[in-house]
Amino acid sequence: MRTRVPRASHWRARATELVGLVAVITTILLGCSTSPNASTTPSGPAGESPSATDGPAKSREPGPDNCRERIEAADLLNTEAMDAIDACRFTVEGFHAARDVLAAGGSDDVIWAAIWVYATGAYDPAPLRPILSRESPTLRVLAAAGLVALGDASGFDVLAASATNADDLSGSHPSISIREFVVGTFYRYVAADGAPGRWTTYEEFLTVDKRWADWVTANAARMAFDPDTGQWVLK
Repeated sequence: MRTRVPRASHWRARATELVGLVAVITTILLGCSTSPNASTTPSGPAGESPSATDGPAKSREPGPDNCRERIEAADLLNTEAMDAIDACRFTVEGFHAARDVLAAGGSDDVIWAAIWVYATGAYDPAPLRPILSRESPTLRVLAAAGLVALGDASGFDVLAASATNADDLSGSHPSISIREFVVGTFYRYVAADGAPGRWTTYEEFLTVDKRWADWVTANAARMAFDPDTGQWVLK
């Protein structure tokens, strides 16, 4: 049987679809805006500067008083458990609980949920850095993407190393691969001259992950974060 090779127009459409999908997935998982606007200046969901004790700005609604218990009961296959955690996002209560869980550690599902909650008000990359050494490739790339979005270059090595991983990204709905998430993260947050462009052919699609990995590895030391755009450019 001969393999049918899709036309270039199909892959141009697929490229647009996946980049948009990654923006949605990043919003769901990391709490980022669909337009890059990360800043190294601490700010909360409402754009207010957090105090040293309160973390991110308070949301319009108070969070549950048992957010830590909810996060520690995380089960990615249990809709009710994840809905209970969702109520903690964008709240001071949830932010503090998620930060404490990230510091204490836990199962992969628990850390996934902690990242999901913490990132909705994250301004300090420190709690995400230890996750880069977790065994789970999903947790590593989620933490790495969060670090890159916060202007912390320490996430680039993990993203580059994970760019060709075709396994599913745990917890993503609709499901995408780690490869697609990483490539989409690069497209979203790297705006440097010479970086790989959008793929337009099937052949380009098959190699875009390695091209990005090679380019980031070669140029990471030359990249700088622009807080005005929330993107990385060459120095």
